[in-house]
Amino acid sequence: MSVLYSLAARLFAYCDVQTALVLVSVLLLTFWYLRPKKNLPPGPWGWPVLGHIPALGKNPHLGLTAMRKRYGDVIHIRMGPKDVVALCGYEAIHEALVKKGEDFSSRPYLYIFDKMGSFENGLGFLPYGSFWKQQRKFTLRSLRDFGFGKRSLEGKILEEAEGLKEEILQTANAPFNARPLLQNAVSNVICSIVFGSRFEYSDPKFQYLMERINQNFGEQELAGPANFFPWLRHIPAVKKAVDKVVKNAKDVIGTLREFLIEHKNTFDPSNIRDFIDSYLLEMDQEDEAGNRESFTEDQLNYVISDLFVAGSETTSTTLSWALLYMVLYPEVQQKVQQEIDSVVGRDTVLSIIHRSQLPYTEAVITEIMRIKPVAPLGLPRATSNDTNLFGYDIPEGTMVWPVLWSVLYDPVHYPEPDVFKPHRFLNENGQFVKDPTFIPFSTGRRICLGENLAKMELSLFFAHLLQHFTFKLPEGAAKPTTVGIMGIITYSPVSYELCAIPREYLTKLCTKMSVLYSLAARLFAYCDVQTALVLVSVLLLTFWYLKPRKNLPPGPWGWPVLGHIPALGKPKPNVVGRGNILSITHRSQLPYTEAVISEIMRISPISPLGLSRATSNDANLFGYDIPEGTMVWPVLWSVLHDPVHYPEPDVFRPHRFLNENGQFVKDPTFIPFSTGRRICLGENLAKMELFLFFAHLLQHFTFKLPEGAAEPTTVGIMGILPYSPVSYELCAIPRE
Repeated sequence: MSVLYSLAARLFAYCDVQTALVLVSVLLLTFWYLRPKKNLPPGPWGWPVLGHIPALGKNPHLGLTAMRKRYGDVIHIRMGPKDVVALCGYEAIHEALVKKGEDFSSRPYLYIFDKMGSFENGLGFLPYGSFWKQQRKFTLRSLRDFGFGKRSLEGKILEEAEGLKEEILQTANAPFNARPLLQNAVSNVICSIVFGSRFEYSDPKFQYLMERINQNFGEQELAGPANFFPWLRHIPAVKKAVDKVVKNAKDVIGTLREFLIEHKNTFDPSNIRDFIDSYLLEMDQEDEAGNRESFTEDQLNYVISDLFVAGSETTSTTLSWALLYMVLYPEVQQKVQQEIDSVVGRDTVLSIIHRSQLPYTEAVITEIMRIKPVAPLGLPRATSNDTNLFGYDIPEGTMVWPVLWSVLYDPVHYPEPDVFKPHRFLNENGQFVKDPTFIPFSTGRRICLGENLAKMELSLFFAHLLQHFTFKLPEGAAKPTTVGIMGIITYSPVSYELCAIPREYLTKLCTKMSVLYSLAARLFAYCDVQTALVLVSVLLLTFWYLKPRKNLPPGPWGWPVLGHIPALGKPKPNVVGRGNILSITHRSQLPYTEAVISEIMRISPISPLGLSRATSNDANLFGYDIPEGTMVWPVLWSVLHDPVHYPEPDVFRPHRFLNENGQFVKDPTFIPFSTGRRICLGENLAKMELFLFFAHLLQHFTFKLPEGAAEPTTVGIMGILPYSPVSYELCAIPRE
């Protein structure tokens, strides 16, 4: 201080006041920047005011991973005036985020996210505490109720994978950018859980949303620094960039609010359709308890925005990287296809149960997530208390960067980390093995909420695409770069185009070429040259007729001259076949089967009286007073045998559940699982079980009465709860 005082005195002696004040300010800033740090981790010297921002550049994950070699696993840097601790390597990240999770689970203050409202609402950037814990716990529980991360969601993912296949077929082998299609398919899965609906690929609302999300997740060279220097917002160019990011976020939240309003207007507490309904029910219950502090419309709006954005962006980015690596490594793509063909086949519907039987495919997906992690720095954390890590003191509120890239590129665990090597995740027996340091979804208390869903989506979408297509670069195109673009959070590939060649087309083409070659060889062996040339010309004309047309809609191969006339007269093929594995995706394609199951549940409901209820208060129903504690029997049989809704209710008629087009339709009075707040907890599981068990049995057996046996009665036995058939015997004849 004495040195600074002496310098200041000399400045005022030899300079005018204005110049002296400027120089004194610079001296004070320099002194403040160079002041001794209290037992903070080591780190490199940075620039005055700017800190280490210039040194880290556009790819801070690379800079911090390089610093690890000199400064160790815990590094102190400055982003402008903000202290930041970077955690490198698995041991440091695990120690902080898992073992000391109570201290390292908050979020740092960032100006732009504050302007978006993310620190008061939502989930992603809420500070660590009781409110965040309550909201995360409720969200995760509710999402799981609707299949989040469970096998019950497999059908929806496969349905979207099939829709994605149909969209790609429309490209007709022409070059296209797969990213928008991947975003639509992946987002529809989370939309089905959160909103109970999906977006068509041409939906302008979806395109509007994704345009804004992509802008915000892209490079933020002007807006990004305002997180550390809020005063930069007064510079016109920076202000414009910040305002655009904030407006994009608000536009997304506002558009998604339309779904919330629609759900409010149609909300029925006895029929919870999706996550929004589940949250609205919780709001109602808080209202009844006289408490509306936690579950509010604003909080719900931000939560569904967080879920939509995260569910649309991250998995689709990984799939985009996956297709890029497949076109760059065709031998890997071919090996994945061979494994899928040998285990699943080309015509069989994929299932999540195949995942363990496709170790090489799983290794390829895992290696893609390792070599191109979607969030190289994870989401930034902050200390919620003064804490100590490996002997270093880290004050409360310090921003913490868990550098996931440094773990996934650690040569100790992943030799030659820059090389794409799927085999690193296979053991000597070819079985899939995962290193415990594989943490692309981060770790600890704020680990990615959608980890299990993302893994399921990646497995099913990737395998489904490679089951049906071979991906190639357009002819003459330069190889795309594998150096990505680091956005505000995600690491994405530079935009590229590819061609998707249907594998069915390649197989048929090779077959037809080999047949033509064989015929031509035989002709020249057995005919004179003139005759052979005429016949070869006919063969070539036939081949020309069968060649694929550029940019026409897809369609089946036809006959020469006659085209598809013979094929149109053939009967429609069956849906599943006897040799293929049934899947829940077939349910919508088997309307008569579904009608039969529904009619069985209607004509002989398992619980004709439901479970008895009781009034919890004195109540009035249709003008009648019913005292508290009165036992109530909801007679479901009276509904399911009501001739107004089900004419001739005692007659077994599956067709009553089919419309004039043969499509399955269900009367809203069909309530074999009861209704209201105590509706059967296992309704969705039971429906899935009934369909798969019933269809699987009839796929493989024909059931008959034993020869000479009397016809069993259809009058059941009423037990204490269920209505069961009288014991009977049958014969199961294998259809094979």
